[in-house]
Amino acid sequence: MKLPAITFLLTLCLAWSTARAQEVIDSVVASVDGEPITLLELCNYLRPPRRLTLQEAAASKEARQALDSIIRDRLIAIEAATRRVSISDEEVQAVVERVASRNNLTRGEFEEALRNENNTIENFKVQIKNELLRQKLAASLAAGGVNISDQEADEYIKDHPQLFGGGGEVELQQIFVSTGIRSAEQAAELINKALEQIKQSGDFAAAARKFSESPEASEGGSLGSLAESELNPLIFNSILHLKQGDLSAITQSSAGLHVFKVVRREQAGKLNLDEHREEAREALRREKLEDLLKGYFGPNLYKQHAVDMKW
Repeated sequence: MKLPAITFLLTLCLAWSTARAQEVIDSVVASVDGEPITLLELCNYLRPPRRLTLQEAAASKEARQALDSIIRDRLIAIEAATRRVSISDEEVQAVVERVASRNNLTRGEFEEALRNENNTIENFKVQIKNELLRQKLAASLAAGGVNISDQEADEYIKDHPQLFGGGGEVELQQIFVSTGIRSAEQAAELINKALEQIKQSGDFAAAARKFSESPEASEGGSLGSLAESELNPLIFNSILHLKQGDLSAITQSSAGLHVFKVVRREQAGKLNLDEHREEAREALRREKLEDLLKGYFGPNLYKQHAVDMKW
């Protein structure tokens, strides 16, 4: 006698599941020049990819940031097509092989490393292609080229010795909050509580002991003294421009969120400027091109295109 009721409930569940799946597939969250960006595309862009309802996506800071990135990539593709800038598969493959080689990984090992970071070789190639497009666009915008004087290059070497093998030692503390056991939003809330405590008390070690989830938390987050030339790229880039006593911005890794404090910094001896000048010139040129591109992809460009966000 209970079969009809069970059948009715099953029908309701199936209908709800189908409707929810249809929402993920069909909902349009934004459009660029009339071309839609669907909720499914947004969900697949997240790392790791996951299914969200329209309401969940609208309430998620991570999803909103992902949508901004998708819109930016669309604008880059449109501008690249307008300026007849393109990237070949061979160019993308060359970068993939270079990255794998620098990390001393075979192709199979490299793909496995990507999977461990909730990424795939296909997605990585898309990311590389977008980055190469950005670089070529920047070069095309700087039609007259970007000239760097010897004096500018020399000053850059003096200000960034760690980039040229001349970095000294740095003593660091860390606060780490895992995203493996909670959502990205919950992790951000927790690490911001740690930063608020530091702001009020000035005691990084106490906040690390209370909030950090890394092995050195019980020691106030101390990572000890490290040679700058041997730092993990994530840490190196986070503290690159910091002075003694400074805190880094919140930095995201595949494992979670990090904040670093530079406890002490000791510079190494003088570098040979002649030896590193061309390398510094190229680094400065890239920075100036990046600044040019950021300015180009500002509010004015968005106004030139029909960018419509649904939330």
